[in-house]
Amino acid sequence: MMQKLYRSEYPGEFVIIDTVFSNGEKKQTREWVNNPIEVKSTSRRACCIAPGEDTETFPMIRLEKHPGGLLGRDRMQLYATETLWKKLNSDFLIVQDQYNLNEILEAGYQNDHIVYTSTKLCIENPGEFYLIPYGIRLLSPATALWLACFDGHKEIFMFGYNYYDEDEKIVSQIKKVMDTYNDVNFYHVTDNISPELFRRCINCEIIGKRDFVTRCDI
Repeated sequence: MMQKLYRSEYPGEFVIIDTVFSNGEKKQTREWVNNPIEVKSTSRRACCIAPGEDTETFPMIRLEKHPGGLLGRDRMQLYATETLWKKLNSDFLIVQDQYNLNEILEAGYQNDHIVYTSTKLCIENPGEFYLIPYGIRLLSPATALWLACFDGHKEIFMFGYNYYDEDEKIVSQIKKVMDTYNDVNFYHVTDNISPELFRRCINCEIIGKRDFVTRCDI
């Protein structure tokens, strides 16, 4: 059962960095990791972006340079996943694939961007990446959605979430996030087929890319 959790109530957490078995006893070394991020958003709007069909021909620079109207009141914070760091600079990047992380390290992208990854990969690369809070174990697109909710956004646009197999694990994970944060309005942006599980969510609306551009003034 997924719980509603929020960054505003998150001081940090203990992380197990080493486990040793001695004389039949398990001894763990734990280290406290503070909450290093304060998320400020005037619009409480976010866009979670996965590398799906709908993003392939879309000019991503329009999302990156989205001004958000007068004084940035409607600006969306961007939560991108995996290889999309090569296409746009997002506010937050979620990467849980070792190969992608190696490329990021080689390019030095993490030096001036917030890159989230798993506890294991944070420990293996000390000081380079940000810890996904509470060790949430979801695939990257679902993690991005969860983080946007965790950060307090109330309108979240899902772009590039092109999934067609109703039994696919990622579809059920995304549905679970939407069900848990039932006070958030989700928008599945697609010109293709939206999964039946998404359409069943009373807090999820299916919109096309043109409507997305108009609503968000992109």
